[in-house]
Amino acid sequence: MNINVLDLPDRPFFSCEKSHFLIIDSNKMRDVKALDNLEPLCKFEVGPGNVFESSPKFVIEHTNTHVHVACEGEQTVILDFEDLAASRESQEGRYLYKGGLDQSNDGLGFMKAI
Repeated sequence: MNINVLDLPDRPFFSCEKSHFLIIDSNKMRDVKALDNLEPLCKFEVGPGNVFESSPKFVIEHTNTHVHVACEGEQTVILDFEDLAASRESQEGRYLYKGGLDQSNDGLGFMKAI
């Protein structure tokens, strides 16, 4: 996934699936002709060491640069499109993803935040 500094669209559509999390520009969904070729802005795969290690359930909140996603296992994933970083919060504390958002599906894992 190639992500540069990204402002979320005015009306983002978030898709929480068991195997991935998608961000789509809902304005593009209005064009019936474009629906066949609709590409998500971002696709985050669920997998060991990825930003999403457990399945996303729902979006808690979002701004034009941040998305907070509740996941299975009482975890919250925070996607920071301003700094191109990700973190995870759980009962054990806060953890930072070892790569950038462009490496979110590379299984780089997390490190404990100080």
